[in-house]
Amino acid sequence: FDSSYNIKLIYISFIQAFVSASLSCIIAIPLSLCLFRHKELFISRIIISLCGYAFVLPSILIVFSVIGLFGINGFLNKYINFYEIFNIKSIFGLKGIILGHILLNAPFAARLFFQNLNTISKNYVDLSLSLRLGFWSNMIKIEWPILKQNLLSIFSIIFVLCFLSFAIVMALGKGPSTSTMEVAIYQLALFDLNFNKAIVLSI
Repeated sequence: FDSSYNIKLIYISFIQAFVSASLSCIIAIPLSLCLFRHKELFISRIIISLCGYAFVLPSILIVFSVIGLFGINGFLNKYINFYEIFNIKSIFGLKGIILGHILLNAPFAARLFFQNLNTISKNYVDLSLSLRLGFWSNMIKIEWPILKQNLLSIFSIIFVLCFLSFAIVMALGKGPSTSTMEVAIYQLALFDLNFNKAIVLSI
């Protein structure tokens, strides 16, 4: 803790993991609600299946997806040109890491939230229909109490996954300024051969 570089590593690791986990959950909640309310549709079943597959994809595919979609020569930038609109210099760095983690973890979180919503009793659904509850009333009185039961645990799982992420940070990071604990341990052990410091960071 005497090293300012070590403090920065811990800070960056926590910040990117917290922001990634928070945004993943924020995106996943409305997506899971939408899928739950229209789960009888064929397209909803396909999306739910794809959300399950997203978590087992190799991280390097997520990296290629981020570059292919949001890079300076990416699909979206060719049509929207948001690099000039928002004065973005590069996708690499903290924003690229967070974007990669969201693409990887938001579908996973949506699948978990969807499974939680499926535990709602059919009696509650029938009661809400008979009372003609609106969109917000239905969400506040029935769906949100179920979602918040596991919100902290899902957030914690994603936080740990992002904190221990390696490939996404290694590929989409911007050098030492956005290096995390995992990448620093790898660099110390493989390039610097400083095993003592690598062990300290591991602990």
